[in-house]
Amino acid sequence: GNYSGAGFECLDLTVNAGKQTTISSGTLTVNGNMTLKSDATNGTATFIDNGGTLSVTGASKVEQYLTTTRNWYVASPVGAATSNVFAASVANPVYYYVETTPNAWSQITNTSTNLDAKKGYIANINSNKVVTFTGGSLNTGEQTISGLTSGGATSTGFNLVGNPYPSYLSWSGATLSNVGTSIWYKSKSTGAYVLQTYNSAGGGATNGGTNLIPPMQAYWVKVTAGQTGSIVFDNTDRNHNDQSVATNRLKAPAQDTRKTVRLQVSNGINADEALIYADDNALDTYDTYDSNKMFNNNAAVPEIYTVLGNEKLAINGFGNLSDNQTIALGFKTTAANTFTIKATELKNLPANTKLILVDKGDNDTETDLTEGAVYSFSSDAENTISRFSIVFRVSGITTNLTKTNVLDAQVFVNAFNQITIVAPEKCNYIVYSALGQKLSGGITVSNRTMVNTIRQAGVYIVKLSESGQNFSSRVIIK
Repeated sequence: GNYSGAGFECLDLTVNAGKQTTISSGTLTVNGNMTLKSDATNGTATFIDNGGTLSVTGASKVEQYLTTTRNWYVASPVGAATSNVFAASVANPVYYYVETTPNAWSQITNTSTNLDAKKGYIANINSNKVVTFTGGSLNTGEQTISGLTSGGATSTGFNLVGNPYPSYLSWSGATLSNVGTSIWYKSKSTGAYVLQTYNSAGGGATNGGTNLIPPMQAYWVKVTAGQTGSIVFDNTDRNHNDQSVATNRLKAPAQDTRKTVRLQVSNGINADEALIYADDNALDTYDTYDSNKMFNNNAAVPEIYTVLGNEKLAINGFGNLSDNQTIALGFKTTAANTFTIKATELKNLPANTKLILVDKGDNDTETDLTEGAVYSFSSDAENTISRFSIVFRVSGITTNLTKTNVLDAQVFVNAFNQITIVAPEKCNYIVYSALGQKLSGGITVSNRTMVNTIRQAGVYIVKLSESGQNFSSRVIIK
């Protein structure tokens, strides 16, 4: 609901899960308890007092539904909650991050520690349940997150902070001092923990990163080296986020005419992204239009990034993307496997521009990613900035890059659950499991070859090669 005018008074107030309440003028007086509900079906209620005033004589309670068997990055939306919020809900202690210490993570093992509403915490929930934040009033007005450091030996400058409000929060509205324009979320929406990145200067994002920080969400920021940072929010930065209510929907963005390249690396199960774009206001050197790569260090997730000088970047903004420009592409995996690299977004590139992936670890093999080709390769555990690069090549321009390896082929699963290869005769093929184990291989003897040795349900990578040309495809047998 939206409360405005001279005022409104009630005994108790409960805002149902997924609903929104706004006070735009006057005073809402609750002569009792105020509760913002949350459940698995409808999400979490949100509340904004921007222009109006809330008065609660009883307790203020904010619920958050959390599921089991995962870590939740959380923050308190009330002023005086304690670690008792998680009593009997946490299998392991509650953690918070201390950037300046070698160990970095500290534990809260009691139920009486005050939760700083501007600090991010990690809690491990041992069953599906609603956690209720209570203690003091709902946070409102100007909130300053100060004392952010950049002195740690590892993950230097990264601080875990929280959304202090019981509402969504716009990162682009923050006033920053010695803090970069990027935020990072730790998300498990795909089954494994991945890092989502969002940059408010250029508006770019990877892995689904977003400008709107959910209520009770902890997120990462990065402080300028050797400096102490701070972030200031106020009520004008607060939002609801219910797409079923037209007035709450985000306004349609202006047409984006910027050159954009989004690259994805995958092991067939989990994936990661790197974003490259051109913006007239960006510099070709490291600036606010760039977002550092925050490494996940999860054996189940390969990672990809670009390299600019000494910086490893998840989002890389240039003033322009020029003909024959070469960008170093970093790749990291902590487990040996078979991987693929492809371009999932190519936007506003000139019609005659090709995006070429170069693999120096495979005799400078080139793959034209422009038309949807997927490059497949195997790798042991490594973190390299020297193996891969991408080149923007204009057709007809002579360069020292002369090879191509796009093979005209198709791989699919037929009605009899057979992997079927449509490719030229005498083409070499190898079938890998999703974990990179070689399962089958041979040479095609006709234009259509069935792999009869693999029938078990699962995800497979098929790699083809013939006369220096390559092709790879991911298929699923159900």
